[in-house]
Amino acid sequence: MKKSAYILNLLLLLAILIIINVIANQFYSYIDLTEDKRYTLTNSTQHLLEEVDDNYFVSIYLDGTFPASLKRFRNRVEEVIREFRGESSFINYEFIDPLEGTPDEVKLMEKKLVDSRLYPSTINYFDGEENIMKPIFPYAVFKYGGKQLLVNLLDVEGITNYDDATLNAAEGLLEYKFADAIYKLKQKERKIVAFTTGNGELRDNQIAALQTELRKYYNPQMINLDSVYTLTDVIDVLVVAGPKTAISSRNQFLLDQYIMSGGKVIWLIETMDVRIDSIALTKGYVPRLNETGLDNLFFKYGFKVLDNAIQDLESTRIPQVVGNVGGKPQMDMFKYYFHPLISSTEKHPIVKNIDRVNMFFPSTIDTVITSPLIKKQFLLRSSNYSKYQLAPLNLNFRMLGIKPQPSKFNRGNQPVALLLEGQFESAFKNRLTQAQMDALEDVGGTFSEQSPPTSMIVISDAEFIKNLYNPNSQQISPIGFNKWEQKIYKGNREFIINCIEYLLDANGILESRAKEYKLRLLDEVQVQDRKVFWQSLNIAFPLSVLLLFGIAYYFIRRWRYSR
Repeated sequence: MKKSAYILNLLLLLAILIIINVIANQFYSYIDLTEDKRYTLTNSTQHLLEEVDDNYFVSIYLDGTFPASLKRFRNRVEEVIREFRGESSFINYEFIDPLEGTPDEVKLMEKKLVDSRLYPSTINYFDGEENIMKPIFPYAVFKYGGKQLLVNLLDVEGITNYDDATLNAAEGLLEYKFADAIYKLKQKERKIVAFTTGNGELRDNQIAALQTELRKYYNPQMINLDSVYTLTDVIDVLVVAGPKTAISSRNQFLLDQYIMSGGKVIWLIETMDVRIDSIALTKGYVPRLNETGLDNLFFKYGFKVLDNAIQDLESTRIPQVVGNVGGKPQMDMFKYYFHPLISSTEKHPIVKNIDRVNMFFPSTIDTVITSPLIKKQFLLRSSNYSKYQLAPLNLNFRMLGIKPQPSKFNRGNQPVALLLEGQFESAFKNRLTQAQMDALEDVGGTFSEQSPPTSMIVISDAEFIKNLYNPNSQQISPIGFNKWEQKIYKGNREFIINCIEYLLDANGILESRAKEYKLRLLDEVQVQDRKVFWQSLNIAFPLSVLLLFGIAYYFIRRWRYSR
């Protein structure tokens, strides 16, 4: 009887364990005890997943044999997608090892991935016996409703030994990248991002690279303000990219009423028309001021762009002739302080975790006291070793041969990008002309004195979004390509794209970019000094616990059955 009861209890225990495992496999749950809440989805992501009502399929090509650091990253990718799955059962995923199979199968898979624009990186690591070099495809492909979107999990190309800092930064962006992919695939209509023309702004071939990026998810357009009567209910984000001539009062009124209707604007304002090629042609080059006529609007909205040019010891380089050998000029590279490299320390999602931004002759942005309904936050500032030179500038390259004195770069962090959010008051309040009133009546519009809650961003440089254009080959360079250094500064692209996406982001998806993952590195000295202790502890402690449990179990049974 006792034996049958024992068997019955054993079977019951096994059944309970099986049921618990089945339930645990269906429902993913956890308790996040981390200080930075890295295992907790942001509210915006949770709300987005609550609205998902159809299946998403995610193929993640990051499986196989990896070094320990990359294996941890792969496991973190799975944790994040499981968190998404825990919020919505419509999220389905699979991990694929593209290098699994026969050589012919692997070759066919690699060709298929490359044809789909999944370009491999190469990792080089030591597995304990030999150095191994192998390609990896760190991508996730989201599919929904006949559409698909490619997500680069690491944003690094070439031969790479992924360090802890790189992988930690990539981990911090996983939630945003996945949420952003779901959000963009879910959109039924493409939003319109319009660039103004007609007042010396950047031409379409100068922003072709940016338009190509935007065309993946949005509908970029060029619009001449002289050719339209209203901007309301048509454009989702308006970009005024570097005007150099005066904008008429009529067009200023169009811009103002667009903002008063809730429109969102990115102002890329250059106070001086600097042409660097002209500096080399003269001993003293004085760039003209760009008289756009927008100062009154800006003052009313709560900011002004000063007539100066920032110099920063953190800057990129330009080539200069330093000698002549055999009739050929000898070139060398020198830092040009008017081309600063801006690295943000702000925690706003627009600039969190972005690379450095290479700007060209930016100016200082200052704020003006306005209604408390407007919130202002600086996004980018120059380094602490900065100064500025007031207009008019007398530019030459003689400064390049002089060793800089850091003590003279003492103006501190100069703001070059500003976000304004809130309810703006019209710049035409109490000064509306009869002609403007008639123009409104002609299009059936009404004058608005105050905007609903909206946003705008002002940046004191337009050149940083510009691409190079070769009219002969019709080739364009990537955003952020520095022709003198032959280097791409990814921060240029990341910053302008993030600005546009923030203004378009009604769901607040960009919030997840602001999550801060602290990199807690081990003390290498302590590791080496106490290596044997920790190894012994990791081996002996679990065995000791098991031994104590066995001894306790033996005496409990002996005491129980002796009775």
